[in-house]
Amino acid sequence: MKQFQTLKIKSALENNQLKPNSKVRIEWKGFYHEMSKSKENDIKETFSRKYNIPKSQIELDKIYLKKSESTERISNAILESLLNPEKLEKAYQEFLFEKHPDADFTEFLKIDKEVSSKLITAEDAHDFRERKYKFLWIKSKNIFSYQDFYRDYTDKTGVVSIYSNPGNQGGKTALSRMPSFLLFGNKIKYGRKTSITFADVFNTYTDDSEAFIEGEIQIQNDVYFLRRTLKKSKKGTLSHSFNIYKYDESGEYYDFLGKNAIDLSIKEAQKTRKVFEATIGSYEDYVFSSYYESQNIEKWLETTEKERYRLFCEYLGLGILEEKYQAALELMKNHVKASFISKYSIEGLQGEIQDAKVEISDIVGGINEREAHVKRLNGKIQEFQEKVNLLSKEIKVVDSRIKGLTLESLESKLSKFISERQAFINESAKLRNQYDDLIKETSSFQEKAVYESNIQSLMQDTDIDSKIPSDLKKLLIDLKNKQFEVKETQQEIERRNEASDEYQDLQVQYKTVSELLKTLAEDIVNVPEGYACTKCGHIESRECAIVEIKEKININKIKLEEIKNLGIKAKKNLEDISKEIQDELQKKKSQISAEVRAVEVQISDFRSVYQKEINQKILDNQNFVDKLKEVDNLQGKIESSLKDFELVQIRIKEVEVLINLFKDSKEIFEHNTEVEKQICVERELILMKQKEISEENQNIQKWNSEKAVLEYKISSNLQMISEMEKDYKKEKNIRTYLNVHGDEGLSKHIILTILPQINADLAEVLNGITDFELQIDFDDKGIRFFYFRDGKSFNLYQGSGFEKATSCLALHYVNIRMTTLPISNNLVLDEVFGGFSRENMESIKKLLNKLGEVFDTIDVITHTLNSEVKHVADHTILIQKTNNFSKIVK
Repeated sequence: MKQFQTLKIKSALENNQLKPNSKVRIEWKGFYHEMSKSKENDIKETFSRKYNIPKSQIELDKIYLKKSESTERISNAILESLLNPEKLEKAYQEFLFEKHPDADFTEFLKIDKEVSSKLITAEDAHDFRERKYKFLWIKSKNIFSYQDFYRDYTDKTGVVSIYSNPGNQGGKTALSRMPSFLLFGNKIKYGRKTSITFADVFNTYTDDSEAFIEGEIQIQNDVYFLRRTLKKSKKGTLSHSFNIYKYDESGEYYDFLGKNAIDLSIKEAQKTRKVFEATIGSYEDYVFSSYYESQNIEKWLETTEKERYRLFCEYLGLGILEEKYQAALELMKNHVKASFISKYSIEGLQGEIQDAKVEISDIVGGINEREAHVKRLNGKIQEFQEKVNLLSKEIKVVDSRIKGLTLESLESKLSKFISERQAFINESAKLRNQYDDLIKETSSFQEKAVYESNIQSLMQDTDIDSKIPSDLKKLLIDLKNKQFEVKETQQEIERRNEASDEYQDLQVQYKTVSELLKTLAEDIVNVPEGYACTKCGHIESRECAIVEIKEKININKIKLEEIKNLGIKAKKNLEDISKEIQDELQKKKSQISAEVRAVEVQISDFRSVYQKEINQKILDNQNFVDKLKEVDNLQGKIESSLKDFELVQIRIKEVEVLINLFKDSKEIFEHNTEVEKQICVERELILMKQKEISEENQNIQKWNSEKAVLEYKISSNLQMISEMEKDYKKEKNIRTYLNVHGDEGLSKHIILTILPQINADLAEVLNGITDFELQIDFDDKGIRFFYFRDGKSFNLYQGSGFEKATSCLALHYVNIRMTTLPISNNLVLDEVFGGFSRENMESIKKLLNKLGEVFDTIDVITHTLNSEVKHVADHTILIQKTNNFSKIVK
């Protein structure tokens, strides 16, 4: 029972002197972080079995032990291990050895490598051991309520009290937001949820169209210049640009900087910019470490115990473990989705294998029975075949020429051949008559070659155009030339040009008068006082000059209208003349085109008549050729018919010989027919048995196929089980990885390791500042806060505003010294002490001095600068707001 710390059992339990159903109370002494529900259940289970006591009768009294004041101080080595791959691997190994001794460390590292590959940006962001940066100075124009703003952060260090006149809406919070807006632009928020916009930032009361904020940030020995610019269009649309420059002698010289620098927006400097942004971190990191206001000073108290645990993880740089946990969750999800373990179970697959083996056993038995039956059937077939062989020997020999024939088939064939012979006789007579008639018809014809030559000559006669009368050809050419010669007359051209000149002249006059009117209108606006007359030099009043110009304007307007009307008439006259000339030309062309078409029709008719004559001659000659070919064709048919007749005669004689031979062998046929009937009976029996064998073989083949399917299923299931065992192993390893990176894993181990030192540091910080002791507790739900006063414990929720605020600032001081979050040199406390009484300000001064060990400058924003606040502050800044513009006056 060593794993359950110190357990004290009453003597009655130790001596086993218990009455039935007695209740047993066990004192359980241990540290708060070592007590959990699972261990509580294990204790009850163990003692229930050992002493035969129902678990429901066992109660545990938890007595929490405190760490000794002399506990050795915890260094940052554990946190450092998260940032060093070799140290992290060693931390993993030690943690697994203690918490998961059965885990496969090699597989664990493989999973970590796979997870880490998905978190490249997260790893880059944790490459810094000292993520600290300094604001050197900030300058702005038309940002927030300021028209001009400048602050040198190296000038006034320590605690700086910032107040304004008027006390409200004076520009104090706007001043405090300058650093965050320079770094993060519109990512900053009003309160916790409402995001700021560029329109909110641009000073409402300025008439300028441009606003900017710029400043210098120092990271170790490097200095960066940042500039954020807002430009407003005439429509009120805002455009934004942001540039970062790193001072470097090897960079380009910039006039507006007065130094050599590298523009981190160019491609070659992107890596440097990523390093800068990773060092600065996010807006949430900035608020976490460097900006407190009344709404977030008590963020530790306004969150759940589980969320506080998350906050601690953020402070201590354990966020990478949470990121790995989330990546591992996605890895687990994809693994389960891709593997068989989400669809099958090993037990189910093993059951299928067992069922398949039983089925195979039954199938093998059936196959053996069927094969034995097939063997018996083959024996029967052999007996029937022997009978067939004996009967075959009894068949008598007949003439091979009539073997397999019948008298009926021979007589039918003889009748068919006789009918064919008669048909050939009739056909031959018909063909002879046709041949004689054609011989008489073609007796006067020339040879076929003559007509074929005539056809060839006629088909080659294709030059019809050469036969067209020459007078028609000449007439067509003359008419087409006449078509091209149709043009405008010189008189028509001059008439149209005269109308065009008149219209263009009016256009020039109209433009001249229009320009004069425009000049006169400008003269009215520009007439000075004491106008001098251009004729006599007499000084006239401005009004008289304007009246005179207006009279000129009226006269020219009337003239312009007259020119306009004349121009409309001139334009219409030009269009009418052009149309009249065009119509006359078109009329002449149409007359000539009609004459051309008439001549072309005559030529087309000539071609058609000539072609018809040629075609008729070709047709006549082709008829002569076809008649002569028909004579040759009939002669060939007559010769072929005679050959077919002679062949049928031969076949008739052959069939008559076979019929006579068949009649002479009648008794032999009758004997053989009887024997063959017996053979057929035996062969039918053989076919029946062969069919039965075929059916049995089909069944055997079917069962063999089923057997092969089952064997494949067994093999497949065994392979799947093997894969599932690998999947289960990987799932187990991923679950171990999740446990290590989950709330109950390495992060909890680190926090529990550091928590005693945090409590000791809190006691040291608050010593002499408060009359209570702050303690951080950790249980299964998360982080809890208690304060002790006069021997009593209270939840920090019950504390006053002073107790809550000082506790949260003290906690911030303790955690910020060991955090891996980015830290600036400026801490902003925006009206966080509003609920404090004056007598508490001395304690606040001590707490601010502690925070001064971490931050160069602590801005304390307050409504009024009373004596208590003056006592706390090392320096003061007064903001004066006049005519809606804020300004630092001292």
